[in-house]
Amino acid sequence: MASFLLAWPAILQNYRTMHRIMVMGLWVGLTLTSLAVEKLSSGLLAKGTKWETPIFQRDSGVAGPTVFITGGVHGNEPAGARAAEQIRHWPIKKGRIIVVPRVNNLGLLDNIRFLPGEPPQLRDLNRQFPKTKAQAVAKGVLAMALWEHIGKQKPDWLIDLHEGIDFHQINSKSVGSSIIDVKGKAANAVVPQMLKVVNAGIPDPKKKLVRLRYPVDGSLARAAHEKLKATTMILETTSKSQPLSKRVRQHRQMVHVLLSHLNMVGSSQRIMLPANTTALRVAVYDAGGVGGNGPRNLDRVFRNMKNVVVRRVGVEDIGDGVLDQFNLAIFPGGSGSKQAAALQPVGREAVQKFVKEGGGFVGICAGAYLAAANYKWSLAISNHKTYCETIDLPEIGKKSMWFRGASAP
Repeated sequence: MASFLLAWPAILQNYRTMHRIMVMGLWVGLTLTSLAVEKLSSGLLAKGTKWETPIFQRDSGVAGPTVFITGGVHGNEPAGARAAEQIRHWPIKKGRIIVVPRVNNLGLLDNIRFLPGEPPQLRDLNRQFPKTKAQAVAKGVLAMALWEHIGKQKPDWLIDLHEGIDFHQINSKSVGSSIIDVKGKAANAVVPQMLKVVNAGIPDPKKKLVRLRYPVDGSLARAAHEKLKATTMILETTSKSQPLSKRVRQHRQMVHVLLSHLNMVGSSQRIMLPANTTALRVAVYDAGGVGGNGPRNLDRVFRNMKNVVVRRVGVEDIGDGVLDQFNLAIFPGGSGSKQAAALQPVGREAVQKFVKEGGGFVGICAGAYLAAANYKWSLAISNHKTYCETIDLPEIGKKSMWFRGASAP
């Protein structure tokens, strides 16, 4: 039978220290609230239609570049949407960032690339923006709304976060693991550094990101460059055989390099959550040693819960100390020993420290083994021990730990 462990040494209301305290306000037509000079605002894109989706702005109050970031243009590419949702919480020192984390919200909910219910000629959102030899007019309700808003904001940079199905160096038919940018000095000055930073964490040379040109005709990135004169790029991670947390992290790394290059941010890359939330903050581990659909099932469990914020975390995130932003860490099923090996000493110590300092821990099956006290590799954050032997059951015979008896009446 499956194992389950819940450990919570501290009361829930004793929230962990966050980076800054900020006050959220509304954007369009409402009063803006600010802390110091930075103003945070929000609104709805395509408001009143089935395509409406949140849009967020951080204005430093200091003159500087305007950077527009989009995620989730294709609904089966969740890493960009999740990364954009985290990036929008980074404090900025100059200029503005405008973020639409879930452009194709309905597609993301259905996990499909296209705009649900749209005819073939309109269903691929990233082909509905003004083409090179056409007028500066987008097609379709959502594309028109996004294009109009971008035109009004006049961004200096536009970054569109995407995913490919395979590594470009292994399968040239996919643009996964690449930066697709426009020509020019501005891009040339930063793209090599973005590649250097993100590739430092990728040991396999064939899986490293490469630079490609040019964004496809009809794409948001190409249109914004040709019609609005913005410096633009498409950041592509790869969904094949990589946990979601890793792909999200790669997006965060690349965007952080760009914003640092523009002197807009400090050491904010590890920030994954709003600083002032009163919600329960849940970290779900989805990397080495996790098997099956555990993290995806947990996403479904938490999706409709109120006052709960969930983030996927991986080995590198935990090693960086991101758990101090959370109230609760969940380790799903798979292999406890492989999870321990993947975490390495620095990660195991980070989880132990998190629990010791008041963080909650839920271990589901393998996660409960990880928390146990009877293995060299287990974390011993609980004094429980697991049973892994074969026993003789009366009138049944030898059965292993997985034997399940008759159900209760």
